[in-house]
Amino acid sequence: MALPTQYNNEGQPVAIIEAMAMGAVVVGSRWRTIPDMLDDGRAGILVDSSSPLLIVDAISEATSDPETYNRISNAAMKHCHDKYSREKHLDELIAAINAEDGPKSQPSLENA
Repeated sequence: MALPTQYNNEGQPVAIIEAMAMGAVVVGSRWRTIPDMLDDGRAGILVDSSSPLLIVDAISEATSDPETYNRISNAAMKHCHDKYSREKHLDELIAAINAEDGPKSQPSLENA
């Protein structure tokens, strides 16, 4: 899956998470959170999105060697499960709700 984006409003592309969960090798740009999503190139291939030739080279690299493809695919599925699974999301949400350093009182609706 290739998503060499530089779209201004692109933050954390759900398409990348979905592709990784299915074991696809993602070719993504070094844009916003994508390097972190691809575990800095261990769970996908990072490219300079302004270079079509580098994008083609990355796709060729991913598809020409089954061993490389399988290594990246397995790393992507593991990284996706460890970082983006439903359970991980719910654990982090519950931790945020229960955080001891959060607001201690409800905001007043008096001046609303």
